[in-house]
Amino acid sequence: KQAMAELGYPARLGEIMGSQVTVSHYGASGTTYFRNGPHPFEKTAWLACLKLAKPDVVIMAFGTNCSRTNTWPRLHDQYANDIKWTMARIRSVNSNADIYICLPPPAYSDTWDVSEPTIRDAVIPALRKVAEQEHCITIDLHTALSNHPELFPDTIHPNEEGMKQIARTIADRLYETRKDINRPAGAR
Repeated sequence: KQAMAELGYPARLGEIMGSQVTVSHYGASGTTYFRNGPHPFEKTAWLACLKLAKPDVVIMAFGTNCSRTNTWPRLHDQYANDIKWTMARIRSVNSNADIYICLPPPAYSDTWDVSEPTIRDAVIPALRKVAEQEHCITIDLHTALSNHPELFPDTIHPNEEGMKQIARTIADRLYETRKDINRPAGAR
């Protein structure tokens, strides 16, 4: 998991945000938020890590793996409740934590059965609804990365510049919504 953090957008977010925040990464590649689906995120060590960190801000980024054509049709009716279950676990660690929900980036093909129509027409509306119900702030990675297939060499996963764009989009939203986080001097 350490290599993933060193290479992924969380490391880029830490570089952008500077020393005023600590960015930790508890993601698990290939997992879904479906508790009864394939590769459930709930079965990773994320909650134990979260209990140690007790973060003030949690950024949830998911949806791409959940959109798979062999998963979404069977489990879509569980999606909102499974996300809310995860949020309840986060709030059990810090009831005052601000939770941000990232809308997933676009998929530029159906590689690995990932479905852009499902992301766009089902996952994103579901995430927006959960964010509204749970009083969370959304971060729109889908719009930020739309029309940029060059950032996704395998059509699903971002390259280095794509990870930087994800990190910039998240940072911009944090600067916009958090009064306690300031844009470092010289940052865009």
